[in-house]
Amino acid sequence: AAGDDLPPHVFAIAERAYRKAALRLFALCDDEELQADQSILISGESGTGKTETLKLTIGFLAAASGASGPPGASAAGGAGHTISIAISATNPLLEAFGNARTLRNDNSSRFGKHVALSFGRRSHACALVRAELRMYMLERSRVTSPAADERSFHIFYQLLAGGRALGVGP
Repeated sequence: AAGDDLPPHVFAIAERAYRKAALRLFALCDDEELQADQSILISGESGTGKTETLKLTIGFLAAASGASGPPGASAAGGAGHTISIAISATNPLLEAFGNARTLRNDNSSRFGKHVALSFGRRSHACALVRAELRMYMLERSRVTSPAADERSFHIFYQLLAGGRALGVGP
């Protein structure tokens, strides 16, 4: 196809997956490639923007499925937009329990995420109707023995700071 020789781009990849999901949902094509679920793998080194790429991908898929309005707007944009906002809202909590300061990155994730998005028919459109997020801890050793000049998970420091602010603890 045209453009296949270009480096991957987040919106092009998301659009291709959405298009194939829509064709499959409405059974508009007999192509065997469309019989399988669509998957997008976002990977990379520390600090390369995986979390931001995930936000852009989900935002694109929500918009393509009929949600309107910018991220952070009211839920009036439709179910897909609401789902997109809900997934984005989980990031601070997930990062508190799964991110740590390392030598390379002050907010390095020590976990992997699996986000499953489900699409369904809504009028004559392929709509984002459900999302499921699973988190996989990758580096449990950081809880008990962080490397020199590194920290454990953010949540421990946040809890201690909160206790101090309330006058509890050291």
